[in-house]
This record gives sequence, C-alpha cells and structure tokens, in this order.
Amino acid sequence: VLLITKDNTEEIATHFYTLMFKPPAAHVYLPHEQVHKRLHRALRSWLVPLFSVDEHSAMQDQVKLQNQVGEVHARVGVPVHLVLRGARLLKGRYAVFVFVSSTISSEQAWECYRYIQNFIGLAMELMSHAYANSRGRKSRAEESYRLFAIVQNGAAERGRQRAALLDWEYLFMFAMAVNNGVTPAPRIGDSDFGIWFKHKGAHAFQGTVESREILD
Repeated sequence: VLLITKDNTEEIATHFYTLMFKPPAAHVYLPHEQVHKRLHRALRSWLVPLFSVDEHSAMQDQVKLQNQVGEVHARVGVPVHLVLRGARLLKGRYAVFVFVSSTISSEQAWECYRYIQNFIGLAMELMSHAYANSRGRKSRAEESYRLFAIVQNGAAERGRQRAALLDWEYLFMFAMAVNNGVTPAPRIGDSDFGIWFKHKGAHAFQGTVESREILD
C-alpha cells in the first residue's frame, strides 16, 4: 500500500481534488488557487505517513497528526460531510489501484484493501474526535461572547425594548378605547417588542422562568 501511495501520490491528489470540487458548496472551503499551492502537497504529506505506520513506528505521531488535521478542519469550518466524502473518494481510488491496476492475487488485494479501509477509517475517527472537541470549545467561546455582549449592551437594549413595549401598550389602549372592539387590537407578538423577544430576547435569556412566562 505504501508503494502504491508513493508511486501515485500526484495522480491520487489530482483525482481527489477534481471530484471534491464538483459540489458547488466545496468551492467555499477549497479555493482553487490554494489547491495547487498547498492542498496537493498536504494530501501527499498526509497519505505517505499514514501508510508508513507499522510495528516499529510510533503510532502516537499519527494520532497527533490526525488531531491537528481535525482541529484545522474545525477552525476553517469545513463540514464533516465533506471530510467523509474525501475519505470515500480516497478509498474508491485505492480500490482501483489494488483490484484493477495491480498484479497481486485476489486474496492479497482484499487484504490490502482491508488495511486501507482500516487506516483511513482510523484517521477519520481521530479527526472527528478532535473536530468535535474544537467545535465545542468554539461554541463555548461564542456563548461567552454572547453573554458578555448582553451584559455590556443591556442598559441600552432595555431602554429600546421598554419604549417598544410602551408603543404597543399605547396602540392597544387606543384600540380598546376608540374602536369599541370593531378593529382587532394589535397583538403583542406582532409588535416590535414581540418580534425582538421571539428572535433575540428569548435566546438571550434562554432557560429562565421569566422568558418562558413572557413567551406564554
């Protein structure tokens, strides 16, 4: 498998990124100029060490590498389904080399392909674990920033929403006093305050008793 990888790294990388570019969504994460400059080389540098692991080499180095790759994917925001698509494309290309282009026996071909599947699967498992941890840290950081923004802007926001609530109250009282029930009174849920609360306020104060009561 290592020999196949070393002899065909350029072809594998070209095939891989050609197919990865087909979905329009992938263009956001794989800008074309970056593919030729860095990603081709990065994929080759990832494949050769992956299939160089044996009983004499340090598996910890591979674990560290896959963790780093997973964290990079999370930082850039590459969706998990694109990463898994890449793994599927790689396994499909290796299947062609093993079963079609090689001269080894059928039994040896299946043994090689199981090896390929296991190692690519292990790499995906390690990447996914690092990806999930990194995304979790990012989500917690965003939540902290959101809470900080609420505290910092609380006074100004309170004033704006109090004014919006009083505007609705004025319209409601006017409708009750003047229209004698002929024209429906303005609903608080459709007011500026109601729209703000449903789309922002309820999320900002999520989990509190007061927010549930206001929604009810």
